[in-house]
Amino acid sequence: MVRVFDNPNVASTQEGINPLADIELILTELELADMNTKDPAQHISKKPVLYVLNKEAGGHNLDEIKDGRWDKLMQFFEDTGATWVVVDAHVEHELKDFEGDDKHQFRQEYGVFDDGINNLIRGGYELLGLISFFTTGEDETRAWTITRGSTAPRAGAAIHSDFETKFIRAEVIPWDTLLAAGSRAKARELGQIRTEGKEYVVQDGDTIEFLHG
Repeated sequence: MVRVFDNPNVASTQEGINPLADIELILTELELADMNTKDPAQHISKKPVLYVLNKEAGGHNLDEIKDGRWDKLMQFFEDTGATWVVVDAHVEHELKDFEGDDKHQFRQEYGVFDDGINNLIRGGYELLGLISFFTTGEDETRAWTITRGSTAPRAGAAIHSDFETKFIRAEVIPWDTLLAAGSRAKARELGQIRTEGKEYVVQDGDTIEFLHG
């Protein structure tokens, strides 16, 4: 996590707020730590990195100040192909005990309209090459995590091994299309549910009903 706001009332370990310098320092420390690790497979500096930019609601954020620090940071991310997300850590901490409408209302009051935790989760999934698909029924709707590029039978294995070994077909509809239709029955009536076979590659956000022997 890297701080990207100026606020003299919030202590900093550095003399000034310079996110790029902070990142370079962290990367150097990781490389030095790796020098003492005999097994190259455990080298931390070679692992994928997700940079979390900590902004402050109502504060002097670097992307608004436009004094060059934000531009240098963005150039670094572009040059290195880095994955990054923005989070207001203070707001997310304040909202951790709220749910639903209450959480939405307080987020509006803080002026933070993006859900930082969701951004963090999505960034982590992207970095790790993961996606989610959904199953839904009368009792519950559930998300399942799989590796991007998984075929329908392989995705079914996340639920039960029979869904892979005895796979027949999958009935698929994107989650947003299903919500717009209101029900699977209505979506079927509208011809929005597709029948897919063993070679189908599951897409992020698919809602799937598996048929197996």
